[in-house]
Amino acid sequence: MTFIYKFKKERVESGLYVSRPTIPVVLWGSKGSVTVSALIDSGSDVTVIPGYLAQAVGLDLGGKVEKLFGFYESHDAIESSAQISFLGRSRQRNVNLKIPVLITKDEESSMSEEEVILGVAGFFDKFDVSFKKSRNRIILKQAS
Repeated sequence: MTFIYKFKKERVESGLYVSRPTIPVVLWGSKGSVTVSALIDSGSDVTVIPGYLAQAVGLDLGGKVEKLFGFYESHDAIESSAQISFLGRSRQRNVNLKIPVLITKDEESSMSEEEVILGVAGFFDKFDVSFKKSRNRIILKQAS
């Protein structure tokens, strides 16, 4: 199964617009689900979910605490897993994956607008990901 998305144009702090590889996904937990934008990041080893989203949908927050390292900073994060649906053009075309995640602790976060970051483990294992920036396309092909 193949999914095709467009890069999302976003305004950054400087006022300029950039195109980012973000796609809509559904995050599931014991309290329900939420549709969110997720940034595809091949430089992230694992998927990262903001703590407020994890709490809202009811993800398990009882896992081991480890350090999450970013470019200039590090934060404590909780090891967990999440059920994430990748949305096709119809419900019959959705792909549901349970993948390992790190959940940020909100009180330590310095980001004002956190989003889900889709990292390598569990996501890139299940999809061949192609970025066709000149054609404004992100292509996810389910790995065989």
